Formats: sequence, structure tokens, C-alpha cells
Amino acid sequence: MSTMLSEMGRGCGRSLVIQVIAVVIVVPLACLLIFLPLSFVSRSNLSIWYLIIPASLFLFILIGGSIGMMFFVFARRARHLDTVFTPLGLTGQLYQMLFRQYHGSVEGREVGVYLYRGPSLELDISSSLQTRLGVTQKQRDTLFLARLFNREPLPLTDPALDGLTVFALDEDWARKLLARPGVPELLQRLAAFESSFTRRHVLLRPGWIRLHLFGSRNLLDFNFDITPEQARQWLDDLLALIRIAEGLPVPQVTDEESSAERLASSMRSRSPYLLPAITIGAILAVILCSVTVGVVAFLFASAQ
Repeated sequence: MSTMLSEMGRGCGRSLVIQVIAVVIVVPLACLLIFLPLSFVSRSNLSIWYLIIPASLFLFILIGGSIGMMFFVFARRARHLDTVFTPLGLTGQLYQMLFRQYHGSVEGREVGVYLYRGPSLELDISSSLQTRLGVTQKQRDTLFLARLFNREPLPLTDPALDGLTVFALDEDWARKLLARPGVPELLQRLAAFESSFTRRHVLLRPGWIRLHLFGSRNLLDFNFDITPEQARQWLDDLLALIRIAEGLPVPQVTDEESSAERLASSMRSRSPYLLPAITIGAILAVILCSVTVGVVAFLFASAQ
């Protein structure tokens, strides 16, 4: 089975588990706090408060419990990731409301780390190179998609590069890079190491080099299983690779940052607290509307 199909299967499995957990929690609460009081109120001359108070409690448990669990998971994950990336000289902050990003300077280069849903990790290091190169594990679905977009990988004859697939904008320059001592070993460690991540890519693009790790082999893995030693190794290997690449003659086939890449960079530079503020405001608006509806219903029932 291809990696893509395996990832889709695990994604569906995680979604099913989450839905089952939600049903197990929500259905008994709804029966106890919504349907049971509704049955009592409809069959007897009880005050409407016997319906409003349990319904409000249901909303409080449902919304408050979800928010509380969300922030508990976020805080625990943030503490773990801080122990991984802050020793590298990076400073952490919020990213996409529930995830983390880290920024700093290492050896005079700008470094950024982004961890978000997937699980997905992107480790970016600034570079002076203005070309494109991609290295990943050899997988059938990757080759299929590449041929679908008329992209062919470089033919590799070096046994040290077995198991890797390489795409390059400047093929001559890429061959010179792959022939440099130590480069195959660096690429094997970065793109073919044993990990719970299902996909591992080394991506060189104008101005940056990136290690992108995505997906999880574990069905119920909702965390980032990363150790400080792994993070240090990734950073050191990327720095070593970019130093070797920049030491070669300048690539003759170059490119510029695309509009999509510029848009992604601008979105990441926005305040990390904007989305949480909007989300919290929306939740408060829902609670306020629910309370208002309950009060209006009570006043209407009292006027009868």
C-alpha cells in the first residue's frame, strides 16, 4: 500500500475515534440535561427554569469542557516543545491558535520552526541560494504525482543515495552537490531516518532551505514525538548541507520566490494572537446568543 493511502486510512481512523468519543460524551449529557428535563416540563406544570438551567449547564459543560481540554493539551504540548527547541537558541510563541512556532538566529542565519496540524514540522534556515531542489524518500505515489506534472527525478547512480528521489531545477548544479563528500550521508539522515513521521522532505527554494516532516505512523498520535537530540541533529545537518551548497559555484538556473510563497510568509508574519481572539469572541457570541434565547423563552412563557 502506498504511503498516501496509508495516511488517508490513518486520518479516517483518527476522525472516527474523535467522533466516537464525542458521541459517547455528548449523547448521555444531552439525554440527562436536555431531553429528560424537556420530558418533565412537557408532562407537568413545572417552571421553565427546570428546562433553562439544565440546558445552560449542558452548554457550559460542552463548550467550557472543550475549551478547557483544548488549552490543557496545548499547554502540555507547548512545554514539551519548548524543552526541544529553546536550547537551540530559538524563542517560541503561538501558531495557528493551538500550535507552536520558534524563531531565532543560528550562525548568522535566520531560523524558523513551525509545528502544526498533521502532525507537520517545518524547519527553515535562510540561504543565499536562488534555485530549487527537492529530496525525499523514494515512494510510488511521489513518483506518480511527479510524472503527472511532467517532472522527472534525477537519475542516481551513487549507492549512497539509494532510497532517495531528487528533483532539481538546475540539474548540473544538483549533480555537483550530490557528488560532494558527506552530502549523501546528510541527505540520508535528513530524508530517510527512522521516525514516526511518514514523509520527510529536504526542500531548497529561493532564500531558504527547509526540512519538512509530515504525517504519523501512529493511529492515535496527536502529539509531536520529538527529542532535543533529534532537533539538534536536524539543525546541524541542514546547516552543514547549506554550507556545502553555498560553497559550490552559483547555480546557472535560478528562480524567484513565488506569489504563493510570499503570501504564506506574510500570513505567518501576522500576529499569532489574532485567530485566538476571533475564536474566543465567536464562542462568547454563541454563549451570549444562547443565554438571550433562554431569557426570551422564559419571558414569553411567563407572559402566557
